[in-house]
Amino acid sequence: SIKKITLFADLQYRTVNFSYKPNDGYNLNVKPITWNFINPKAGLTYKFNDNYSSYVSVGQMHKEPTRNDMFAGFDDIDTSNVSIIGDFTKVKPEQVIDYELGFRSSYNRFDLSINAFYMKFKNEIAAIGQLSYIGLPLRKNVNSSQRYGIELDYNLRLTKQLTLSGNGTYMKANIDSYTSDFDSIVHNNITPLLTPEWIFNQSISYGLFCNKINITASTRYISTQFLGNDNDKNLTIPEAFTFNGAISILATKRISLSLLCNNITDKKIFNGGYSMLGTSYYYVGAPRNYYLTLNYKF
Repeated sequence: SIKKITLFADLQYRTVNFSYKPNDGYNLNVKPITWNFINPKAGLTYKFNDNYSSYVSVGQMHKEPTRNDMFAGFDDIDTSNVSIIGDFTKVKPEQVIDYELGFRSSYNRFDLSINAFYMKFKNEIAAIGQLSYIGLPLRKNVNSSQRYGIELDYNLRLTKQLTLSGNGTYMKANIDSYTSDFDSIVHNNITPLLTPEWIFNQSISYGLFCNKINITASTRYISTQFLGNDNDKNLTIPEAFTFNGAISILATKRISLSLLCNNITDKKIFNGGYSMLGTSYYYVGAPRNYYLTLNYKF
């Protein structure tokens, strides 16, 4: 630390090895692969006073392909597919450089955190919006892509009983160039699938009887998401706005009881999906549902 400035740096080294032995009857020799990654990170924090501070950082990270990425959706390597997936170097590791700039404050009854980010990817292992024959999501490398946006988190204690809190993210994601596996059409500057621009969570809580009973109402909003990397507006997950509620009771110092109701309005929502041959398929979220929890501290 130098007066109001605190510097930090971190250096990580990772080595990852993957080897696979096909069934003996195939008589195949599949070479293993080893990845070596160096991941540095550095930044500084400037403390204006006890209530306000700001920071900036930059870091690099790598991520190796998963088994499903290297196997392109196949469950095994055999004589029929070894020419396609037998070379593990075909799927490159993902690299991202992350730049962040943020501000934090904590004053009286109000806490606020704002974070701006820019993530530059090389060889991002991106979903292509289709499933393998055994139902696993398929992914492949895209040469260049970016994600940037801003995150906000706050907590406001209006009174000793009433608290307002929430968080939100605005993010723009972009793939510079994407070639469709289905028709080999090249799409430039497209939004990756399943990357909503807006996500908001908002809650309000009220405590009764010295906060032994707490009532909470919350909302969640997720904007529209594409189901394919061609940005076809007919193949999307619609925006979702849901309401939830909860009540918790502190019976004793050791015993508490809580009741949670999700999706109070019983709205049809989708937690994910994919597209095949111009048709949308969805993972449907739960309708109105309840959780009753009893906690006992020993």
